[in-house]
Amino acid sequence: GKFDYHHDGFSRYLTILIYLNGVGGTYFPFGGDSPDLKDQPEDEGSIMVNAAGKLPGIDGILVVGVEGMDDYVSASYVSNPNSIVEIQPGDAVAFYNYKSNGEKEWTSLHSSLVVPREKWIATCWFRSEALTGPFGWLHKEKLLEHYG
Repeated sequence: GKFDYHHDGFSRYLTILIYLNGVGGTYFPFGGDSPDLKDQPEDEGSIMVNAAGKLPGIDGILVVGVEGMDDYVSASYVSNPNSIVEIQPGDAVAFYNYKSNGEKEWTSLHSSLVVPREKWIATCWFRSEALTGPFGWLHKEKLLEHYG
């Protein structure tokens, strides 16, 4: 099914998506080396508006599998091969949801597109209240003092 743009926050600093049957359809509008986030205020509303103007297969990163990309990429424009990641059954995609300073990593914003066939995924979230929770800044400050 479809899942709108979202950020895997809530102390989940790392997400791993495992594509069990090889059906993709995951889209990261700011994935790759996206210049769109560099000069933009990092408020969620502005980022969501910016994401809505992105095209799978042209901007960001589109994960496609055994279903191919025809259902995701419009025939009215030429896709960017650097924007497409092809997966097979059992492959996984991992991404960080937070930067090292504890701010949200907006390049991990993603959605699940409508897929042409049944999709089976397993999701692993790695949490750290110490790094991303309400008192994470204390722990990060100590780490920076010790290792910085």
